[in-house]
Amino acid sequence: MSPLSPADVRSGDLRDEAERWRIAAGAVADVVLRLAAPLAGLDVTDSGADATACVLAVWRIGLVGGELSDLMAALAGALDSTADGVDHLATRLPADHPGDAVTEILRSFAPVCSNVHEGHS
Repeated sequence: MSPLSPADVRSGDLRDEAERWRIAAGAVADVVLRLAAPLAGLDVTDSGADATACVLAVWRIGLVGGELSDLMAALAGALDSTADGVDHLATRLPADHPGDAVTEILRSFAPVCSNVHEGHS
């Protein structure tokens, strides 16, 4: 991996990726709601074992889908926080020599930033 400089880390790219994660989280939440809506009026006590099993399966999917949506939204928030940190560092560092400590901090962002940069150039 090549050294990462402040110029390589663009907070706008991180914020754009955060927005994509928010949109995906919303889509997951929407699917979970649409999946659960038809089951809201189903009375499993009168519908037999098969209906009960179906409702329980969809209920579990709903739980997992809700957790997935929450996780995706949390990732978006983490990307926004990282972008805030990048902006903060960029305003406090000279453009040509950030210093060893800050260079190490920026290197820790490399996997996220390179994925954002390569995937959405």
